[in-house]
Amino acid sequence: MRRVLLCAALAGCNLPDVQQEGAHVRLAADPGLALCGDAVGHMDRFIALLADELGRPPPTGRDRITYYLLRPGDFGERTICVADRGGCSVGGDVFATAGPADHELVHALTWDDGVSAAFFLEGLAVAYEPPLVESDYVDIQPVSPRAIADAIEAREDGWLPDDLYFLAGAFTAFLIEKRGVAAYLRVYQRLQLEDGPGLVSRVLAEELGATLPALAAEFDATRRDCPAIAFKRKLVECSAPELAWDGERLAEFRTLDCADADALGPFNAGTLVAHRTLVVPADASYTIAAVGDATGEDGGVANVVDLIRCGGCDDFAWAQARAGAAPTTVALTAGTYALRFRGPASAATGVGVRVLRVGPAPGWR
Repeated sequence: MRRVLLCAALAGCNLPDVQQEGAHVRLAADPGLALCGDAVGHMDRFIALLADELGRPPPTGRDRITYYLLRPGDFGERTICVADRGGCSVGGDVFATAGPADHELVHALTWDDGVSAAFFLEGLAVAYEPPLVESDYVDIQPVSPRAIADAIEAREDGWLPDDLYFLAGAFTAFLIEKRGVAAYLRVYQRLQLEDGPGLVSRVLAEELGATLPALAAEFDATRRDCPAIAFKRKLVECSAPELAWDGERLAEFRTLDCADADALGPFNAGTLVAHRTLVVPADASYTIAAVGDATGEDGGVANVVDLIRCGGCDDFAWAQARAGAAPTTVALTAGTYALRFRGPASAATGVGVRVLRVGPAPGWR
C-alpha cells in the first residue's frame, strides 16, 4: 500500500528494491550504498522503543517502514523531499542520503497520526531524534528566543523555519514531561499543518487543561534555557550497554569501524558513532580525556568522546573530550550518562576514554 501511495506522489518509481528485512524496518539502498554496522537492527530497536513510548505496537509485516538510502546527486528529482535537506518521510517511509535518520523515522512512525501543525510536527521529531553528530554540539546552545505563539505562526512555504526546530522540540519535550505523551498526542492529532496560535490554544486548553499563553509562560520560566542536548529523549543512547567501573577510574579503548555491529553511520559529514552508558555514582569533579586520532584521515573526522547525562533538563551535565586535546575537568551530577564514541566512517580508528574522579565539585559538600 505504501509503495502505491509513494508512486502516486513521486514523478517516477525509480527506487531500489529492499535488500534487508527487519522486524519493523526494511532497508532499500541504491547500488554501492550501505549503512554501517547493524543499521536495520538499530532502526528496529529505535522504532520499538519509540512505539512503546508512544503507547502503540511497532509496525510489522506489510506495515513496516521502508528506509530508502539514495544517492545524493539526483535525490531531489527522485523524491518529493527538499533536495538539500538529504532526507524526508512520505507515506510512512523514509528517503535519505545518509543515516540512520531517526528524525525521519519519528515522522514515519507517526504518519497515521496526521500532518499536525508545523511547530508540533517537527517538535515531536526533534524531541526524539539523537543529539547531533555532524558538529560539536550546535544543540548545546540555547533555543531560539522567539515567543512560542510567534514560532507557531511562522512559516516558510508552509513549513517550520529551520531556526525554530530546537524551540519546537523543547516545547514538545516540556509538554510531554508535564502532561504525558498520550495527552500530547491528542493535541498533535487534532491539529493540521497550517493551524495558528488561536486554534492551538483552544486545543491545548481542551486536551491539557491550560491555554497556550499559560503553558508558554510556564515553559519560559522553567525550560526556556534548557538546550536540545538535554531535552532530547535519547531512547537508544540511554539504554545502550553499560560500561562497568568502580566510580573512581575508567579506562576503555576500542576500535571504531563501519563494519562493527554497534557502529552507526555514515552520517552526512562522514561521521561514525557507537553508544555505551556509564553510571556516575556521585556528584563530583571528574577529569575526562580521549585517546585517538586528533586530526582525522586527510583532515577529516577526528576521534571524540561525548558524555551526556540522561533524564532531561533537571541536573543536566555533559562533557566532551577530543583526541589530542588536554583532559577536561567537569562537574558531573550523579546518574546515568550516554557515552558516545565518535570518529570517521571512512577508516577504522582506535578511540579510548579515561575518566578519573578528582574530588568534590566546586560548591558541593
